Amino acid sequence: MDRRKFINTSAITGAGLFASPLLNNQKLNNTDKGNKSSYSQNKKTILFPAKQIPVVLETDVVIIGAGPAGFGAAMRVARSGINVALIERFGGPGGAVTSGYMCVTGQGSSFALHSEWVDGLRKEGWLFDAWKAYPELENNVLVHQSGRNSFYPDDGAYVMNEMLEKAKVKMLYRTSFVDTILNYNSKGDSSIDAIIVENASGLQAIKGKIYIDSTGVADVVARSGSPYISAGNNKGQPVPFSLMYRISGVDYQKLFEYQKTDPALWSAIDKAREAGDIPDGLYLPYKYEIGGGWGGYRGTPQLNMCAIRGNGEMLVWSYPPNDLGLNPAENGFDASSGEILMRKLNIAEVKFLKKYIPGFENAYLSGMAPYMAIREGRHPQGEYVLSWDDVINERKFPDAVLQKSTGDTMDWGEDMIKRPNNKGEMVWQKPPRKNKKHYVVDIPFRVFLPKKINNLLLAGECLSSTYEMFYIRRLIPWCMRTGEVAGVAATMAVKQGINVKEIKWDTGYLKDPKS
Repeated sequence: MDRRKFINTSAITGAGLFASPLLNNQKLNNTDKGNKSSYSQNKKTILFPAKQIPVVLETDVVIIGAGPAGFGAAMRVARSGINVALIERFGGPGGAVTSGYMCVTGQGSSFALHSEWVDGLRKEGWLFDAWKAYPELENNVLVHQSGRNSFYPDDGAYVMNEMLEKAKVKMLYRTSFVDTILNYNSKGDSSIDAIIVENASGLQAIKGKIYIDSTGVADVVARSGSPYISAGNNKGQPVPFSLMYRISGVDYQKLFEYQKTDPALWSAIDKAREAGDIPDGLYLPYKYEIGGGWGGYRGTPQLNMCAIRGNGEMLVWSYPPNDLGLNPAENGFDASSGEILMRKLNIAEVKFLKKYIPGFENAYLSGMAPYMAIREGRHPQGEYVLSWDDVINERKFPDAVLQKSTGDTMDWGEDMIKRPNNKGEMVWQKPPRKNKKHYVVDIPFRVFLPKKINNLLLAGECLSSTYEMFYIRRLIPWCMRTGEVAGVAATMAVKQGINVKEIKWDTGYLKDPKS
């Protein structure tokens, strides 16, 4: 199938899911004479009737989003003896790491809370060290997360749930964040008085003293009127989202044997394409080199696999072609179209694997993630915006709360940032380096503070930074750790009776409770 036709068909199908009288330019027929809405034909808007929304919960701290960052924040607040509510739109905690099927982790970490969670999985016997069981997986070109342990999504969520319950966190699952209610002061700043959520009970209000945005895409920031920059590089291309899936019944040894002659499956992909068994949207028809070593097809999915159990199960990391420019963090139509496209492409890949790759003959799709993980969302513009200049200069800050080593992930190849040239003109350039692979940078407390909102904290991927900083603030242990910072700050604000902008963080890097 023609690639453009394949993608456009998916996008149109996705848009069709949202078809309504508004899109069809039809007038709404309101028969309820007691509480009518009104429809403007010219402006295509609806005036939603005012409602009395019940306040169902009042607490000290409200955390929106139960991913790794929200989990970390909730645990820190609760263990400090402060009442906290954790709001999550899915049926359990973990976000992308559980509901998103990104079920891998390191052997542990220096971060106490992350290590505690990993240890909980290990004690249950739920961590799988594939690289000990199958040495052929180490440095295998198909393997996405070499040297890491894996686990089932529900197992990871279970351990988090047990920890949250023991800490007495008030959890509200299957509850979607809708909007904020703001109180304004004479300076033009505001504070959140309540958030509006929706679940099986309908619209509800939840009130807190301090709020934490750990949605990953800065939903609370956007609904509060705090400034942010939309996701995407200078070409308007956000870092691709992902819709992962699980494939079972794989004969590992048979696959390894085949890889001796076709390690990255290039030959099989070429053969399948010639036979018309691969839509052009599945793999882009060119190869790329990584560090002068092996290469592979770019596109979706990328055949990035991670063994999850020793009985022939693998997670497959799949992403859409970046040039589509879909922005599901801010556009509901893009989110729907992306989901539909990814499900089509994932099924196409399973069929390709079964037909062309030895070891997959008896394989079957055993699960597709219910959560489409958005890897790059909005970039809040906080009291400080962490930038590439901060990294390459390894800048120190008096209000440093964390210290971050960048690793090797700071080289973005085609990604560009806007910097002044020798004439002072702002132009797009590759991020400069100082012939170093590793940088160590302080993270100031101010990146946790969005502008204009006095009782809101940021955590995880919502931290205030420029686009190119995405790669050092998105990993699971790191997100959990930033959540801990937000949790400690929220606790300080509640105990001292101040807003978060008044916190004086001058105690150095965040310490683990038992250190």
